Amino acid sequence: MTPEVSCHEPPLAGDLQAELPLFWEGIFKEEFTFRAVLAGADQGFIGHKIYLRRQLGSVELMGTTHLAYSEPGLQRASAPIIGGLGEVATAAAFRQQGVAAQLCELACDEFSRMGGVALFLGTVNPAAARVYHRLGFRKLAAASLMARINVDESPERFLAGHFPAGGAIEVCPGSARSRCHLIPLALSGHDWQVLDANAGLYSTRYTQLGSCMGLFPRYEAVIASASGGIWFEAWTQTGRCLVGLASARLRADGTSQVDGFIHQHFAAAWPQLLAAVIDWSTSRGMDRCMVDICDEDEEKRSCFERLGFAAAGQGVGFAVGGRSIASHQLHKAL
Repeated sequence: MTPEVSCHEPPLAGDLQAELPLFWEGIFKEEFTFRAVLAGADQGFIGHKIYLRRQLGSVELMGTTHLAYSEPGLQRASAPIIGGLGEVATAAAFRQQGVAAQLCELACDEFSRMGGVALFLGTVNPAAARVYHRLGFRKLAAASLMARINVDESPERFLAGHFPAGGAIEVCPGSARSRCHLIPLALSGHDWQVLDANAGLYSTRYTQLGSCMGLFPRYEAVIASASGGIWFEAWTQTGRCLVGLASARLRADGTSQVDGFIHQHFAAAWPQLLAAVIDWSTSRGMDRCMVDICDEDEEKRSCFERLGFAAAGQGVGFAVGGRSIASHQLHKAL
């Protein structure tokens, strides 16, 4: 690296923990939600490398790039290394000087060096997309995302081959382990339009996905909700692949709002995954579980009905791909 470029891994020094959120909020004009990550909250689950470039001979920050990756050694050895790029930011005074391209290239080289398989990023900026294309990223259909696949495959071929053809799963409480592996799962083109109403997650067959590193915070928000909540993860028994997610959000009326989805190859394991949020809701003394089902997701409704959920009236509805779709609530007494 050149003298003005540095790489930092959480937990960051206190001055960087204070400086970086302010830098990113000033550029992206939105609240930075990864402060706990900078302090080391993901240790033991996910690796992070944050690349900074400062003006030579000065402390002024020119630009940043953040590489998150499912670190080898922190998960089972058979799990492919999945990563995401975020916080690609350049201060206004230093744009059009190749700062972001330099830092992204360093991050991509490091990801390849460690054996990374698939690296994702989100962008709606055509000029930035051209830079990423030169770095080996390719546009994904039905998403404002790009992927760099390091196994000589197209993103579509990688996603098609990433998920094994069924088998047993292991269900465990949600953790930062899924931060990067959630990206290919969300991009898999599920038949259900509304994947998880608690997390605001929809299928890319019906609506555009505009962020990769913004996916996992949706599940963190479920836990942080006013009444409390949880999510559970379904992994293949080898630990190689995240294949499903289910969540529960407690409501003030004594109801647990549940939802979730699973990859089509593992549809037979859906009851096992949903049982985790139902059992958790029972342990919290809830009177019943409820789910709000999009009226066009007839298969999903049938899946819940087979588990004892019954119609309980009109739901709040959903906006999917620019369309307003009615919904109905299903309830299950606990």
